[in-house]
Amino acid sequence: MALGGAIAVSDAPDYPALEASMALTRVAAAGGVPALGICLGGQVAAHALGRWTRRADGEIAGFVAEMRAMIERHARAGQVPGADICA
Repeated sequence: MALGGAIAVSDAPDYPALEASMALTRVAAAGGVPALGICLGGQVAAHALGRWTRRADGEIAGFVAEMRAMIERHARAGQVPGADICA
């Protein structure tokens, strides 16, 4: 599982750990290891596997908005210790 952060995959040249994460993602994919990427983790997985990402225009809609709202509610309630909210 790869989670998020305050940076984007386009910041990889300035953050060597992102390049290492992409390399690990490629190894996992080649070996058929199940993986889940959330927020930055999803960007890393997409780029590692030859896809692209872009910043969403406008509001987040549908399932993503519902999941974000749920995470924010739980984080505010202290039910997700140390949770960072990703946009």
